[in-house]
Amino acid sequence: MPGMPDPSHEEMVELARKTRELIETIYAHPKFNTAQPERSPKMLWHTGDFARRTFTDYIAPLLPPSMASLKPSIAFADPRCEDPRRGMPGAPPRSDQVVTGEAANAWPEVDKEKYMDAVTRNLMVSMIILDPSGPQVQMMFPGAESGFDFGEEIREMARKVKE
Repeated sequence: MPGMPDPSHEEMVELARKTRELIETIYAHPKFNTAQPERSPKMLWHTGDFARRTFTDYIAPLLPPSMASLKPSIAFADPRCEDPRRGMPGAPPRSDQVVTGEAANAWPEVDKEKYMDAVTRNLMVSMIILDPSGPQVQMMFPGAESGFDFGEEIREMARKVKE
């Protein structure tokens, strides 16, 4: 994006950390069911899925492979994995997916557009959580539970992501 300075590594790490914490908080909501998404409230499920895809598609590619600790656990990142709250961990990465040596610490080339898309998507997730009855949210989730109560813990995480 012309005229915009590249985001620093610290800014990318902070974006990843806040987003990871928000995803894990959403997925820990007592009504969120990773094993049977249809049993989760529609707005809760779609918000968690949107946040997860923001991380996996927009934020993770901005980080070096060695920063796996910033990524949500495999079970949180992939809804097809068993629900970790029920004692079934997700599958570990295949050996051909593990990056080692210098390549593990190499930062990918900065993609300002992907970074700004991630920031914008996080703002949208925050808006959904903080104002679930708002007109934009109702247009995005027609037929969903109007004004779903995400709970104070998720709202607090959404405020942090918005900062």
